[in-house]
Amino acid sequence: MEKLQSLDIITELSAKVHPPNPLFGRLWGGLDKYVRRRQADEVSVRETTSKPKGLSTQLLELIEHILENPSYEPVEEPDITDAAMLMAADGYGSGKALGTENGHDVVIRTSESQKSFLFDKKPDPEILASLARGHFERVSSERDMRH
Repeated sequence: MEKLQSLDIITELSAKVHPPNPLFGRLWGGLDKYVRRRQADEVSVRETTSKPKGLSTQLLELIEHILENPSYEPVEEPDITDAAMLMAADGYGSGKALGTENGHDVVIRTSESQKSFLFDKKPDPEILASLARGHFERVSSERDMRH
């Protein structure tokens, strides 16, 4: 999601999310309540604009605060589309942002935030488990997953 900070203007945000059970993301709790109230298993949102200033979104500010302080909690719940983008970035769906960067059209996908690592094709199970656990703990800490 850090790549979004390079955008000067955001002209489209879209996300398809499937909230986990139980919920762990403090930044998208309002979206979870909305999904449960609607009795939906999956929600898709899409916002577009052709206005010169782009969409009115707090997504960039939220990301900036999260990067400065991983435990950041906003005063007000993020709007539904912003929350859906954050939920997708946490791995519970997919999201996409279109915008401009230095006058050029840019597409950023949340799938580009997936983490992976390489290992031997015939690994020693204990070494692989230890390495995977380390990677999982690091991602869990970075994304403030409280489970």
